[in-house]
Amino acid sequence: RFNKPNDGISVEEEEANPNSLLRAYRQMAQLRARLPALRGTEFSVLDAEDMGDCGEACFGIWRWSGNEVALVILNFSTVEQRVGVNPASAPRPLTGGGTQVWGTKWEGEGTRLAPGGVAVFTWSEKP
Repeated sequence: RFNKPNDGISVEEEEANPNSLLRAYRQMAQLRARLPALRGTEFSVLDAEDMGDCGEACFGIWRWSGNEVALVILNFSTVEQRVGVNPASAPRPLTGGGTQVWGTKWEGEGTRLAPGGVAVFTWSEKP
C-alpha cells in the first residue's frame, strides 16, 4: 500500500466525504447516463466572446441529441466568474427556459460560477 492512513485518497475516505472527487465523478457519470444530450456526438464549442464577462477563464460547450440540448460551462479560474451565454446563440432553436441540472441556477441572462465550478443546463429543441 502506497498511501498513508487518513491521507484522504482512499476510496473509503472519499466515500465518507460528500465533496470528494470520487463522488463528483460518480454524480457526473449518473448525469451523463440520464441526459441523452451529454451522450450524443453533436456539439459546438463556445468562443470566449460568447461567454460574456468570463471570457477565456471559462469553457462552454453546447451538446445535443434528439430534441434535448445541453449547455455545459466550466470555470477554470481561481475566482468566481459571471457567465453570460445567450441561449439564442445555441446551434439549435430552443423552446422555454433552461433547466438547471448541475451547479448554479440560471439568473436572467447567465449564471455565476464558483472557482473551479461547473454548471449544466438543458432545453428542449423547437419542433
